[in-house]
Amino acid sequence: MLLLLLSALLASCDAGSHAPHASADAASPAGGTVGTGASPSPGADLVWTSAMVIQGSPTQEPVLCVGAILESYPPQCAGSLRLVGWDWDQVTNETVEGDVTWIDTTYVTGTYAAGTFTLKRPPSDFPPAGAVVEAPAARDPFPQLCDDPLRGAADSRASGVRADTRASDALSRHLETMEGYVGSWVSGRRGATMNVLVTDDPERAHAEARTLWSGGLCVEQRDGATRAEMVSAQKALLALPQDPGQWLGGGPGADGRLGVSVTLADPATVAEIHRVVAPWLSPDDVTIWARLRPVGG
Repeated sequence: MLLLLLSALLASCDAGSHAPHASADAASPAGGTVGTGASPSPGADLVWTSAMVIQGSPTQEPVLCVGAILESYPPQCAGSLRLVGWDWDQVTNETVEGDVTWIDTTYVTGTYAAGTFTLKRPPSDFPPAGAVVEAPAARDPFPQLCDDPLRGAADSRASGVRADTRASDALSRHLETMEGYVGSWVSGRRGATMNVLVTDDPERAHAEARTLWSGGLCVEQRDGATRAEMVSAQKALLALPQDPGQWLGGGPGADGRLGVSVTLADPATVAEIHRVVAPWLSPDDVTIWARLRPVGG
């Protein structure tokens, strides 16, 4: 059974946000699995990624960390692929602590099948030629949502409502139970403004929030998936049996999109993810990230 990336993300991870709380074929039947992408086509094509490589001892094989990296020293990898063809003599910036040797980040290019990454080119400090690297976002994806974030703040303060950590925590708990809640994040210097997205009446949500929070507050209505729907979809994915090597993670996003990370986004895997989440989310409500990406695409 696959070790899933931090199941706690279901309750706490708004991808990219700073919220107040803090297969055989594409038409696989119910009870299928998220596959490894080990079909002839993905296995024959060059793929690349940047990741940590770690070797636990001289008698162990090095592994490519595509899952979570545990906060320890030396680091530990909670989601790895077998790495074939690795040679420490081809890198110069590795770290050695006791029996453990690792390199924090390196670009590797090779082929992937059934939980094994086979190097076809030497490791590098740069992406391979032909790799498509995402450009930085042209604008802040989590901006302040309104021009007057202090609307209603004076009345809240007059009623004894505060804008401290305790109030922020109370608002966080309330949002999690609010009907139509999508997501939230903070903006401004030192997180001065709470920004909240809802699918229902924003004025009602604003009034409810003002009973708990007297700081900067913006509430906006948007159509789309609610956080509750995203969490239900993520739970369904977590309950699905996984093939070894297809490391699955992610969580609900503050923007109303469920983020799902996989080792390789082959067609069967993508189709299975959409099939599983279909009771709650449309394909437009899901963002799928692949750790291994094709060279030239």
